[in-house]
Amino acid sequence: MKIQLVSVPYDSGHFNERMGRGPTHLLRNGVPEALQSGGHDVGVETLEIDNRFLSEVGTAFNLKREIAGAVDRAVANRRFPIVLAGNCNASVGVMAGIGVHQTGIIWFDGHGDYNTPETTLTGYLDGMGLAVITGLCWKSLAATIPGFQPLPPENAMLIGARDLDPQEAELLKQTSVATAGVSDVRPATGPGAFESKLDELSRRVGSVHVHIDLDILDPSVAHASHLAPPGGLTLDELETALEKIAGRFTIASGALTAYDPGFDRDGRALEACKRILARLAAVAEAPG
Repeated sequence: MKIQLVSVPYDSGHFNERMGRGPTHLLRNGVPEALQSGGHDVGVETLEIDNRFLSEVGTAFNLKREIAGAVDRAVANRRFPIVLAGNCNASVGVMAGIGVHQTGIIWFDGHGDYNTPETTLTGYLDGMGLAVITGLCWKSLAATIPGFQPLPPENAMLIGARDLDPQEAELLKQTSVATAGVSDVRPATGPGAFESKLDELSRRVGSVHVHIDLDILDPSVAHASHLAPPGGLTLDELETALEKIAGRFTIASGALTAYDPGFDRDGRALEACKRILARLAAVAEAPG
């Protein structure tokens, strides 16, 4: 497979700080080589913008526009785009770059990322990524991203969210975004809730963007950031989930986000990233 890694080394508008250090750390510590060892042709593009005097919101949406362009170029060159980003809202740009026609999104995250400016208790823009994608908020700014169209909520699936703000949880109950908990993903005897929801989504879309916030993993597996809540998946469980997704969909693109190397004192999160990306690339090679 021809892979295009798109590095977005920003966290909350700040270049190469906190989780913004993650993409550069991954590139410098063996991720391209790990993918190449799997037989893949790997290209790399790093995005930087002039964000002098811009707000966090302005910087974030500038980055989304740049991501959309980078993903569009990768697709045009028949390369599989994988975005490495500090923040989850990078996937807004990915969806704009690949287009939402017959494409859904599967969002692995310890959080819901379904807040809006009206529901958030922290003001954290990165907690709104999935809400932006499904057209719930920031509509005017999202419309400035080339290629962006709101994704029908029923074409989105949120997996593993276990730390939600109260009003965010209510929004998710009211929406048609499918949700699957950590316990749903764990292997069981016969088809379970996770597989059933994948099957339902596959009746509406043929391809998906797979978004993976590293805090989908339990902190005992890998301590990836200050935001990781307990009770997440193991690496084996995540890999099995990716295989089940690939068995039903064409995987159009991927994103790996929210890795802060400052919290990765034993290097296990780095190794987890390599393993996740290798598995994502491997399963994406086979059509769903």
